[in-house]
Amino acid sequence: MQFKDNLSDNWCTVIWMCALALSSSVTFTVIDVLEGDLRTAALTGALTLVLASLILLIRNFRSIAAQLLFAMTVVGSALILLAMYRLHLAGLFWAYPFVCISYYMLGSGRASLLMAGFCPAVVYEAWHWTTHEQFPRVLGSLTLTWIFAIIFSANNERQRAAMERLAASDPLTGVANRREMEKAIEHAVSMRARHKTSACLILFDVDHFKKINDEHGHEVGDNVLVSMVAAVAARLRKTDQLFRIGGEEFVALLPYTRLASAYALAETLRNMVAANTFGGHNGITISLGVAELETGEPAPDWLRRADEALYRGKELGRNQTVRANSPCVRLKAS
Repeated sequence: MQFKDNLSDNWCTVIWMCALALSSSVTFTVIDVLEGDLRTAALTGALTLVLASLILLIRNFRSIAAQLLFAMTVVGSALILLAMYRLHLAGLFWAYPFVCISYYMLGSGRASLLMAGFCPAVVYEAWHWTTHEQFPRVLGSLTLTWIFAIIFSANNERQRAAMERLAASDPLTGVANRREMEKAIEHAVSMRARHKTSACLILFDVDHFKKINDEHGHEVGDNVLVSMVAAVAARLRKTDQLFRIGGEEFVALLPYTRLASAYALAETLRNMVAANTFGGHNGITISLGVAELETGEPAPDWLRRADEALYRGKELGRNQTVRANSPCVRLKAS
């Protein structure tokens, strides 16, 4: 999955890299033909065809581009080994950039799998036609290139994963953010349409949170949110998801849950918050709106019904849990 995601984000860069390599291989092919070296021209020409095919296939079959890229990289490694077999030192020069490019295009896992066969094969070929002085240099330089490619690729993937976590989570509480909530709700709607699975939303926020910030400072308010969110998250199932969508406003998505069960959980959360101290502050309460997804209901309408239920709870005096009206009730009311 990670390999496919990397490719989907970087496919344009991959195509440009292939196009650059293609221009170089075309140039070398023309030079070899003009010099009458038809054997070398055949190898560079074959590489040209592989690169051109790869560009066309990725552009037109992006859904399977990951598999195509790996297959073409395997073919490219075979052509480089054939070039080494035929051309010796002239073919070896292509091995070094190929190691680096493979890790960029394939990621650490698949590139390491390919290099585990490719690099020993390069060393085996070099053993047969290099001198005693040349072989240690080939072995050492190729090994260092392989090690550095692994290190750089691993660092790049760690940084990428860290950036994805930052982009998907709320920096204060650590729960997922609004963008992730929108994707999760859309997925729940899709599951409802395909498999008739139930799902509920619990939308809640902290009562009189502005007063806490004004009287005790934002640091106390932040501590209240962090400790409260940790307590709420501990009461949710592993399949449930918790999101922060505003300053003190949160959403819990409960898959495979009916309205009665979601309401019971919301009441449990409300009572738990009211009975505990968070961030060194007593008397914290929350208001909650609960809505079950209806068949054919768009995601924005589902969230809007939960929001309306939450604000009815505010109007009733706060520290309330309110069930959302069904879409047909809302339609009649309007």
